[in-house]
Amino acid sequence: MSEASPSSPCRVLIVDDHPVVRLGVTLSLEAAAEEFVLCGEAATPGEALDLVERLRPDAAVVDLHLGGRDGFDLIDDLTALHPPLRIVVYTAMEERLYVRRALRAGARGYLMKGCDPALLVPALRTVVSGGLAVSEAAWKDAAPGAEEPASIDALSNRELQVFRLIGLGGAPAAIAEKMGLSVKTVGSYRERIKSKLRLADGIDLDQAAYEFVRRSKEIIPPAR
Repeated sequence: MSEASPSSPCRVLIVDDHPVVRLGVTLSLEAAAEEFVLCGEAATPGEALDLVERLRPDAAVVDLHLGGRDGFDLIDDLTALHPPLRIVVYTAMEERLYVRRALRAGARGYLMKGCDPALLVPALRTVVSGGLAVSEAAWKDAAPGAEEPASIDALSNRELQVFRLIGLGGAPAAIAEKMGLSVKTVGSYRERIKSKLRLADGIDLDQAAYEFVRRSKEIIPPAR
């Protein structure tokens, strides 16, 4: 079964590497048991792909950072594997900076951890019915004709992942190990990011990345 019928609850997969978060989402689903039922939990990208292939859930609640894997690529892979899947991103990454990229990857909703937990079920209800579940402010940013800051929008998903790890204080060797790359490849990514963001040198890159991460850690609950 790949889609919920009018008489059966929508089957939801949780993809998050924090057990406490998975428990919180589970409790929200249990409170709306007539509409939604948990069909599986995944803590890694590999588990998520395996469960989507085997269980064919109707919807998924997905974090953007799982064991170093780029969450946008994971969303793209999940929707390619099972096109009817409706994904709500549930993450600590600040909405204004990432919502457009998440929607482009195939997500249909975006909620920040720290928002009112009561927003999760309405968000799932919206995406399953074919709508978009994002805050009013994020919708303005994601609407046709709206643009992300050109500098950030210019980065590929992989470059954005490297940029974020730089901002978290990662040295090239540490970033290489986390992403499964060579130090030389990380150096190439640094040069490409500097060029796209028009940064003069490595110090400017480190400072810009730090500021980006600082902004992305702000917790701003979506507007009701």
